[in-house]
Amino acid sequence: MKKALVAGAVLLGMVVGAVGYHLALRCGLGRPSEKVDGHSVAAIQTDLAEIRRHLVGIETRLVRVEAKPGFAEVLDDPAMRERLAAVMVETRNPGMVTPRPIMPGTEAWRESVATRFRSDYARILEDAKKAVKLDEAAWKGVQPVFEKHFGPVEAVLKDVASGRASAPPKINELVAPGLANTLATLQKALPADAWQVFDAWRKAEEKSPSWGAGKGDYFLDGEDYKSYQVKRAAVMHWAVLQSTLPGLYEKLPLEAPKKDKFEAALKGHVSKVFDAFKDAPRVDLQSDPGRTKVKAFTAATEAELGAILGRDGLQKFREWKTSPGNRAAIYFGEVPKEPLPGPVGPPAAPPSPVPLPVPKGDPQKF
Repeated sequence: MKKALVAGAVLLGMVVGAVGYHLALRCGLGRPSEKVDGHSVAAIQTDLAEIRRHLVGIETRLVRVEAKPGFAEVLDDPAMRERLAAVMVETRNPGMVTPRPIMPGTEAWRESVATRFRSDYARILEDAKKAVKLDEAAWKGVQPVFEKHFGPVEAVLKDVASGRASAPPKINELVAPGLANTLATLQKALPADAWQVFDAWRKAEEKSPSWGAGKGDYFLDGEDYKSYQVKRAAVMHWAVLQSTLPGLYEKLPLEAPKKDKFEAALKGHVSKVFDAFKDAPRVDLQSDPGRTKVKAFTAATEAELGAILGRDGLQKFREWKTSPGNRAAIYFGEVPKEPLPGPVGPPAAPPSPVPLPVPKGDPQKF
């Protein structure tokens, strides 16, 4: 598995480097300017079309690799980042005999990891402070409790900074063992009304969830944490699915009331999909068992959509969800099909990858 992920990551670097190098040669970058005649323009357009045809297959392979467990962690490894950079340099400069340039990105990556996790926690605590409405003196009295709670995460961040570790900390896995003691200490230290507010705050849904660490990663465990993960994943992945719908609406225009009902049904579908994986060690929407599980929900969803869209509308929806290049197919138990080669010309911006990057709080979940 690890070798497959490394190969996928290296493939990604080679694609970027090769395409850039080839276009640079064709377009004359790095050479003295010269007049580009009609024949040269035609040759460039032909090359672009050929590159896009090759990228169709490569993109499909990358989608499959991205979905494998651990892919995000491989790309986060400083050694892999340096290797990818070297691949790009060598691809752009074939046959070079000079030593590989020293890549300064490793230390910067380590610093960015620590900064991101510390700033996320500071933001969470600031939100808690606003919720309980304590004055500065009272808040400073409980700060040591929060610092101790963050201790296991801080220890991993120090290992990352020193090079003893490369993977970002798995927050909930680190803090859950001490959560009961943290909560008991806070209950004693806070005024009764402030404690009740804090306890309600940590269990409440986040207004603007993100793929970064959230309050649930630090202050929930057990079934509460599983439910938190499901709700956050449903919100984030619904945003991905919703972003693909304009392509459907081009073929199936809907008036506002019907469109609202249609999207509400799809949003509920996404929630059911991720709730089905709540007790699984990880969400795998592309494995055979995963697709079978998702298809069961899709059948029920399509019955609901049929009442909203009618027979013809439901048929157009089915054609859309299995159409080539639609990565949202993964949410309906389908395998994304290879995108069709586009028209000759500059390639369009690629769609958002599915599934999205794994949340930093717990790389094994959602």
